[in-house]
Amino acid sequence: MWTRIFITFAVLLPVVTASAGEAPERSETWKKANVDAPFEIALVSNPSTGYEWQIDTTASSGLEHIDIDDLGTSPPPQRGGEPLIGAPVIHSWLVTPHKTGSVQLVLSYLRLPEEASEKTHVFHVEISD
Repeated sequence: MWTRIFITFAVLLPVVTASAGEAPERSETWKKANVDAPFEIALVSNPSTGYEWQIDTTASSGLEHIDIDDLGTSPPPQRGGEPLIGAPVIHSWLVTPHKTGSVQLVLSYLRLPEEASEKTHVFHVEISD
C-alpha cells in the first residue's frame, strides 16, 4: 500500500511542479574580448530530450558587433563503442568580434516548437581594440 501511494506522488509531483509556473533557470557569463579575436562559447545540451539552445535575437543586443558560427554539438559519450542515449553533450558557437562595443547574447534552451524556455544563459561581452 505504501508503495502505491509513493508511486502516485512520484507521478503527480512533476505535473504539480510544471504547472506551478516556475521561472526558467537563468545563468550569466561576463567576458572581455578584442576585435578580430574569436572565442568559443559552450553550453551543456541534451538534444535527445528534444531541447536545444537557440539564440534569442529579440532579447539579445549588440549582435551587429559580432559574427556567430554555430559549431553544433559534440558526439555523445560512448560505452562499449555505442553512444549513450540520453547523455548530455556540448553545444558550441564560435564568436568573432568585429567592432568595439557591448553585446548581450541571450541563449534559450527550449523544445521546438514550444516558446517557453527551460533555461536561459546570457553572455555579456565587452569588446575593445
